[in-house]
Amino acid sequence: MKKFLKYFAAGCMVFSMTSCLDVEPQSEITDAGYWKEEGQFSSANTGLQAMFRDQSFNLYLWGEMRTNLYGGNPFSGEATRGYEFMWNNLLSQSSPAISNYGGCYSIINQLNLMIAKTENTDLIKEAAKNNYLGSAYGMRAFIYFQLLRTYGDVIVVTDYTKGSDISIGNMGKAASPATEVMAQIKKDIEASEKAYGDNYKFASGRNYWSLAATKMLKGEAYLWSGKQMGGGNADYQTAKAAYEDVKKADVALQNDFTQVFAFANKKNKEIIYAVITARMKRLCGMIDSA
Repeated sequence: MKKFLKYFAAGCMVFSMTSCLDVEPQSEITDAGYWKEEGQFSSANTGLQAMFRDQSFNLYLWGEMRTNLYGGNPFSGEATRGYEFMWNNLLSQSSPAISNYGGCYSIINQLNLMIAKTENTDLIKEAAKNNYLGSAYGMRAFIYFQLLRTYGDVIVVTDYTKGSDISIGNMGKAASPATEVMAQIKKDIEASEKAYGDNYKFASGRNYWSLAATKMLKGEAYLWSGKQMGGGNADYQTAKAAYEDVKKADVALQNDFTQVFAFANKKNKEIIYAVITARMKRLCGMIDSA
């Protein structure tokens, strides 16, 4: 009888302890614990700017690396690590040089999450909400524009994926035609403009996305659409109007061109959007001493 009571007491203790596990997670990192206060939206916006900055190496690879600026064997003898496929225009499915779309869909997913959570919250002030949405839509349009110019037909995803309910069917989503990708880019640009309204301020500095950055992107996207996708004069006029709108921001040309990128003159008025790295930050395969 004593042995039975001992086991019974031990069993009750175990079951009572399991009830302690039935609590809400306190970590702010989980989706359930996040998006509860204004500061978390601000932190998410800052994190997106950092993720966006990390894509700058892809712009170098997709752009300058494929021009006539590079070629032949490195003068110092180091391995080309497959990048020679880029300057020799030998890219293929088996030798893409950059795999998995350069990881762009990771930040696209986070931008989709930011848009969804920001649009459906009443926890933050309207001005901040519009700024976050204008930034997220603008950056998403920029990334899709780079993917379009690089690959043509690409997968368009505008909803975010939660780790708890990944749909296997979505993992095999087909690429959209280039025309549909461009339509999404223009739609995101319009959404960014609508969110910003007439707010041309560089609220957090020129290393954060702004309405002026959206207008510059709009100009370039519509020029591309006009020349490469048959948009013609109508798109050219839209691009011109967007560039004219940029003048409404606090921008101006420097009197001396050397001052545009001078170390002591960062964030000057000729800079609309800039990727800024901290001292000794490794970026683009080099050590930036800025």
